Amino acid sequence: MREQTLDRDSMYHRHGGDLQGMARHLDYLEELGVSALWLLPVLENDRPARTEHGYAITNHYRVDPRLGGDAAYRALSDSLHRRGMKLVMDAVYNHTGLQHHLELDPPDSTWMHRWPRYTQTTYREQTLFDPHAAPSDRKRMSDGWFDDGMPDINHHNPFMAAYLIQSMIWQIEEFGVDGVRIDTYTYSDLDFANRCNAAIMAEYPRIHLFGETRVFGTANQAYFNRNIFDTKFKSNLPGSVDFQLLYHGIKPALTQPTGWMEGVNSLYNTLANDFLNRDASKNVLLLDNHDEPRFLSVVGEDWEKLKTGYKWLLTCRGIPQAYYGSEIGMKGFTNPDGLVRADMPGGWPGDRVNAFTGEGLGAKEKEVQHLVKRLGTFRKTSSALKSGHLMQYVPVDEVYTYFRYDSNQTIMCILNAGKAAKKVPFNRYPERVASFKSCVDILSGDAYPLEGTITVQPMQMLLLELK
Repeated sequence: MREQTLDRDSMYHRHGGDLQGMARHLDYLEELGVSALWLLPVLENDRPARTEHGYAITNHYRVDPRLGGDAAYRALSDSLHRRGMKLVMDAVYNHTGLQHHLELDPPDSTWMHRWPRYTQTTYREQTLFDPHAAPSDRKRMSDGWFDDGMPDINHHNPFMAAYLIQSMIWQIEEFGVDGVRIDTYTYSDLDFANRCNAAIMAEYPRIHLFGETRVFGTANQAYFNRNIFDTKFKSNLPGSVDFQLLYHGIKPALTQPTGWMEGVNSLYNTLANDFLNRDASKNVLLLDNHDEPRFLSVVGEDWEKLKTGYKWLLTCRGIPQAYYGSEIGMKGFTNPDGLVRADMPGGWPGDRVNAFTGEGLGAKEKEVQHLVKRLGTFRKTSSALKSGHLMQYVPVDEVYTYFRYDSNQTIMCILNAGKAAKKVPFNRYPERVASFKSCVDILSGDAYPLEGTITVQPMQMLLLELK
């Protein structure tokens, strides 16, 4: 392998973590309520530097031996399945690494997009659906390189397209993959993406596919997954990573003063745009990930807001995605991105802090970790939270309330986004509370009658199961 660094003091060198190490800590993930494990790409990244993220694949048929190789990946998959957990693969349709054999020794010049000189994508997804877009802008968006170390794949080459589709089927079958996150989805040729998605879903009808659609606007995002639009291109992608509910939802709700379209009203409005999707429940929610600032840093290191963020993440519609370490308050902004990809405390012998055993964790860190364990475990057996309907009410006096419900269970979620305690009247929500007499706080176990009001502290969220 070209890169042989092993230096935990450098954020961009390899630190020695591997698939077997992950398998040793599956008990901890189960305690958090985790039901599926998503890893960044594990395929070979044989280049001289910056191999730690995995997105510059150099062999589509080989798990990186520094992670343990094919056998370790298969063993991890088997361990997950024995526990009733699932494996989510991170796939890359859009590009490879410079050291991929199809770049080093291509059959001809059409397997990757070639330009007279290095040409980067515009990163402007609008050009793909804008009726006024210049064709040259549209071409540069799809055919420009995402990075100078990642050649852009030409999906119009039928042999290259077949190679990618076949490698996807092989990986899913060989390693028992249950779901696929598709990286940089908006930059791929979308007709190819539809063909590849269709081939996967035809072979594995129960698999879930969701794309990294890191765009700006609910309509922009919905364009790339199944939607209601009458447009020339119709996506067959079941779901998206829901960056809109991060950028225009929970972030402003907890960091902005409430205005007509600001603060908690932005969260309400963004969810109201779910009608653009065929099924928004297939979208994947997040507070942070390997490309986003840690949520504790986003909310000004306010630990109560971090807890409120997790309460929202684990009760809103969609599939919650939790990023490792944020449940113990890991911090960092993406300047540079390595700052949000630090080692998980306790993953190496001699670590002063151990997230897995609790050794060295402070009181605030333990509180958040306990919250995630409690609510994550509750969610696993909650039909309303896993697959129920969502009904939201217009925010009033900075109080935003929504319900998750089905025929067996109703959960009431009340967020006070203001700076003062608020008394919230139950009769404000007649459609959902009329047939119930009492409620129980999911986290504390305290019971309350469903009459009069209930007090919610500032920047707090109450989660109540109606009885």
